[in-house]
Amino acid sequence: TVSTLDATKARAVFLQYMQNLRYKRSTLRGKSQYLEHFFRFAGQQGISDLRDVSPSLIERFLASEQQALSPRTGLPYRRGTLLVTYGAVRLLFACLYQAELLLSNPARSVSFRTRAKSGLRAVFSEEEITRFLDGIDLHQKLGLRDRAIFELVYSSGLRAGEVGKLNRGDIDLGSRMLIVRDAKWSRDRVVPISEVAHSFLSRSQIGSAACRESW
Repeated sequence: TVSTLDATKARAVFLQYMQNLRYKRSTLRGKSQYLEHFFRFAGQQGISDLRDVSPSLIERFLASEQQALSPRTGLPYRRGTLLVTYGAVRLLFACLYQAELLLSNPARSVSFRTRAKSGLRAVFSEEEITRFLDGIDLHQKLGLRDRAIFELVYSSGLRAGEVGKLNRGDIDLGSRMLIVRDAKWSRDRVVPISEVAHSFLSRSQIGSAACRESW
């Protein structure tokens, strides 16, 4: 049994739970950061033992987050940020309940709706993407390299972090395939390379035998 389920103990249980699920360190840091908002709010409400948290307190916290301003931008939190915060709180209480530190899960009955269509990310049309790619000046020093990278990102659906970790040896121009290492859930995945991306990779230093191992 736990005498007091405070934020320190809850944080330790949460991190161990996440590590057992093989979440990436960046994900751990992100979710932990959002949980600090909740721990701070609970403390302000006089809650030092998380077993005293009620569904209504979680609802009040989420409502306060919708009204809060980001200390980094000075603007209201985006819809995606609010949803991640909500998910982190739900995950926290799910793992505490699973660890038998709670008799019931107060977050289970809490639903959350953000501001309608607020903060939604814009999705580029095919025409806008084409205009962006064609706008890269191939006569500039790194123009051909940049075009090859963005063609690869667009056609193979790579994340920014995945591109940053991509090495020359991960690209197989012969079979038009590449290996994305340590992708989501810390697993490798193999994705195809489009003909257009293949063409620019072949023409750029990225596709040459003399290219450095890391680009």
